[in-house]
Amino acid sequence: MKRPSGVFTFDLRLLAEDRDGTWLWGPVGSPWHAPHDSGSLPVPVVIWLAAGRPWAAWWVGDPADRRLEIDICLPPEPVEGGWRYVDLELDPVLHVDDGRVEIEDWDEWEESRRDGWMSAADAELARVTAERCAEVLRRRDEPWLERGWQLLRAAYWDTAGATKTFTHPLDPAWLAGVDRSARILDYGCGYGRLMAQLSDLGFTDIVGVDVSPALIARGRQARPDLDFAVLESPPVLNRPAASFDVILLFAVLTCVPDDDAQRALVAELHRLLAPGGLVYVSDLVLQPDKRYSEAGVFTTTDGAVCRHHEPGYLRSLFADFELAGERHIEVETMNGNRAAGLQMLVRRR
Repeated sequence: MKRPSGVFTFDLRLLAEDRDGTWLWGPVGSPWHAPHDSGSLPVPVVIWLAAGRPWAAWWVGDPADRRLEIDICLPPEPVEGGWRYVDLELDPVLHVDDGRVEIEDWDEWEESRRDGWMSAADAELARVTAERCAEVLRRRDEPWLERGWQLLRAAYWDTAGATKTFTHPLDPAWLAGVDRSARILDYGCGYGRLMAQLSDLGFTDIVGVDVSPALIARGRQARPDLDFAVLESPPVLNRPAASFDVILLFAVLTCVPDDDAQRALVAELHRLLAPGGLVYVSDLVLQPDKRYSEAGVFTTTDGAVCRHHEPGYLRSLFADFELAGERHIEVETMNGNRAAGLQMLVRRR
């Protein structure tokens, strides 16, 4: 509720409940209603709130301005069929792409305080809470900051994304020198398309992990003979260092728009890979006819937040590896569009 405007409602879906609160998801097209207007969400969002905590966090998957907005409010209350809270105007915001942190709507806060829509105690609660939250956003050291982005990505892959067909090609010649008993990890395996291909080529020790339980269930149903697991705490996989001889990373970086998250993922692959082991990378590059944000980020029509890359940037992510092979490809994307891609074979030094 926003005073004096009235009640604003959002039709959201429950994502998760944990000891820290409730996580809700609004996919693209989710309806919202205001006292004199209505519409639908043009971009996906994840919301995190808890009873007793005077703010609610919104992760907004807008490719032009990916941001984490914190709604300062009276402590949210669970009600039949959902949650409600009274907005206290101030909104600390972290703009992900350029790192800016600002507190928005000081003018609305001042107007509400002056006109009596907000008590002096509520106004002070809003000011103090907004400044504390803004400092948390500046430090960027709380685990929940990345948790929201992870859930935003995973929510898509458990719904619309779980029905997709993936097409990046595997070149068996790049693995010709790899022993058939090599320990292979398909990181971001989806429904196991590449795992099945490797198994058919005679490889015997293949593990696939993915953030999407729905895709993993689809893979287990299609190939119950293969070893699938849900990636519970991405990018970390609960395996010892040097557990694998080969790692596949096919169309995964495109699903992780943030630079820091991509670097953390590559660092985890480096940890998991045995010395001399290979990472086979396949991902999408910037397309000449597509409009992007500055970082190459965009949202698909069905709500996936994706990223295309400069080839040089992809190479730089694997600067600690030795480049063993590279080729340019053209693929059909999961939504049926033709797109240019880059494949790299890199070796851990």
